[in-house]
Amino acid sequence: SQRCCEGVMSSYAVEDTRLALSYGSVEGDSVNVSKGWKFQRFSKLLLAFSLLLFASVLLCVLNQGVSQSSFREEAERALYSTERTQKLSGGITQADLSALPADVVSALNTSVDPCEDFYEFSCGNWIANTEIPSYQPSWAKQWDVVTEVVENITIAALETDDGVAGKFYRACMDLEAIQKVGAQPLQPWLAAVESIVDHNTLMETIIEFAIADIDIFWAWWVDPDNEDSDIYSFFIAQGGITMPDRSYYLENSAKMKGHRAAYETMMVNILTLAGRSAAEAAEDAKNVMELETALAHAMTPRAEQRDVHATRTTVADLQAVAPDVDWERLLEGIGVTGL
Repeated sequence: SQRCCEGVMSSYAVEDTRLALSYGSVEGDSVNVSKGWKFQRFSKLLLAFSLLLFASVLLCVLNQGVSQSSFREEAERALYSTERTQKLSGGITQADLSALPADVVSALNTSVDPCEDFYEFSCGNWIANTEIPSYQPSWAKQWDVVTEVVENITIAALETDDGVAGKFYRACMDLEAIQKVGAQPLQPWLAAVESIVDHNTLMETIIEFAIADIDIFWAWWVDPDNEDSDIYSFFIAQGGITMPDRSYYLENSAKMKGHRAAYETMMVNILTLAGRSAAEAAEDAKNVMELETALAHAMTPRAEQRDVHATRTTVADLQAVAPDVDWERLLEGIGVTGL
């Protein structure tokens, strides 16, 4: 600042000397000028002082700004450092956890980096501490607070509803009555199966089951057309097996053989509960396994199905593909017309 001031004053001294040659004379280190010139020189010095004062204030402001900026940067670095020390090994902070529902937090395995294994991070603790209920084939984790609220409201309504929905719900929840009647409600369906003696009675039973939304040999549904969404189409797809995939019937690995044995045991138990003798149930189970294995052989592998899309066909073409099924009779029986 001192050098800046000296430079400015020297500049004005040179200028004063030049102007003094016009208004007066130079004597040694002093300048003799008129009163007007002295006033003019005083004004210029005042202006110079004002500029210097402004420059000083500006420098102070800039220095203060730098200081504040430095302070802010230091504070941010300190905050970041503190935040890092609060982070769990999974890279999530306590503040992050506090924003999540408690049942979601309880499922996390925060010892795992989510960038390395997000599934283990999000579900690991739940998997490690959860057992599949004995009455369920599988079990899944989801944040179901909203679902629970809706279910509770629905259940409360169904428990007092006098209509079909309420009666259906209460009938399903009345375990004592269910145990008392046993397999009696299934008897008409079992009788329909027993009535199959030829192709004609087979078609009648398939239609009866289809009306009740029970698929046999294939799956069918009505949906918007794949090519023209303005119309609905009747879709038919392969089906008829009970286990998840054809590989369960065809693969000879120890794992799949175990699945087949367990499936036969389950069928025997169900058929016995339905009133069949142990011998009859065992024979029925073998027949079912033989039939479903034949269907599995005819099915397209799942991997190939991913690239297959629905193809339009006519009833006549469908009849040519599967001539043992009376398709016109089936469609008419389930109320599908105009194809």
